[in-house]
Amino acid sequence: MPRHSTLPTLFDECKTVSINDLKKWGYLVRGKNPAGVITWRRRGEITAQISIAVLMATAAPCVELDYRVNGEPRQITAELTAIPSNLGRGQLWYFICPHTSRRCRKLYLVDGYFYHRSAFRGVFYKQQTLSEKSRDLYIFFRDTWLAENGCDQVYEKHFRKSYKGKMTKRYRRVLRQIKRGEDLNKEVLCM
Repeated sequence: MPRHSTLPTLFDECKTVSINDLKKWGYLVRGKNPAGVITWRRRGEITAQISIAVLMATAAPCVELDYRVNGEPRQITAELTAIPSNLGRGQLWYFICPHTSRRCRKLYLVDGYFYHRSAFRGVFYKQQTLSEKSRDLYIFFRDTWLAENGCDQVYEKHFRKSYKGKMTKRYRRVLRQIKRGEDLNKEVLCM
């Protein structure tokens, strides 16, 4: 009989529902009750779908998630709460986890339930599972990878290098990344 896998579940690979997505899709509008379907894909194939309804016209706004796990229907309701922004403009929305009652901006699907990350034991981020040597290699090559990524960003169609005659902060940051990567390559070649 084969052994059970000892590989941990990774938050990086879990399906999530986030406040940012709901806001982007226009679901967080008071007085409305939008509903829809969230679809996750991998390599073009649908891996999962859930029905979502955001009840904003009620006194206590909430999100209802309807889905199936191994053929068993599940329904989770997570309350929504709004807190005034520290900038004095608008509100920040949060889920209230149905299991831990903690405020969060993202719910993770682990073991068939959408909860806050603190509700799960033995689930890690990918960076936490790397060995010390792997982390050191990642840090060493990170500057090279960021430089390559920066070069790609600069040549994107709508990348803005300047605004009103001044260099944008994003462009300055990308230039610093490219320079750091070039300096690292010169160091490696000189060794």
